[in-house]
Amino acid sequence: MPDRRLLLAALLALAVALPAPGAPRAAAGAAGEAGGEIPPATLIRPSGLDGAASVPAYLNRVGTFRFPAIGVFRTIYRWGCRGGTLPNLVVRWDCAGSRNTYLLGHAWGVFAPLQDARRDGRLHIGQVAFLTDAAGTMRRYELAWHRIVPSTYVWRGHPGDEWAWNATSRRAITLQTCWGTRSAYRLIVRFYEAPA
Repeated sequence: MPDRRLLLAALLALAVALPAPGAPRAAAGAAGEAGGEIPPATLIRPSGLDGAASVPAYLNRVGTFRFPAIGVFRTIYRWGCRGGTLPNLVVRWDCAGSRNTYLLGHAWGVFAPLQDARRDGRLHIGQVAFLTDAAGTMRRYELAWHRIVPSTYVWRGHPGDEWAWNATSRRAITLQTCWGTRSAYRLIVRFYEAPA
């Protein structure tokens, strides 16, 4: 039986790495693959997809995520613990550890502003985001760190379950999207709850 950590990493890689049907492919290049310069997401995402056009019936709305500094305000849907191809929505992956709300989204779609902000140097420690649950309870979070790592999720020798989708001692939000012209990397962004 395969190692659970490798299986989880493979499922997550599948979930966000696949391009949308009909999405134009960005030109491959060493700089983009190394996490360097990549084209603006507006050049690689298909037009007309706003993430809200069609929600599959099996997805339940579980709240909203707002990151005003980069212009993200999205409904969150429960993805469960499955892998597979994501719809162009922000989904909560329920296999993350306790107190770690793990949100996935496409770099060419709903998380394009996140990719663009990282590329343009507009992600800064201390920026504020808000998570509102289905009952209407809103919590305030501050950006703690962001990293670009290989799609294997290994960072400084530690697999993803030890630093990305790990349990956290205080409430956290972790965002994940693809990075690079061939999606060989992942952009991981971590927020921790802060006083309101």
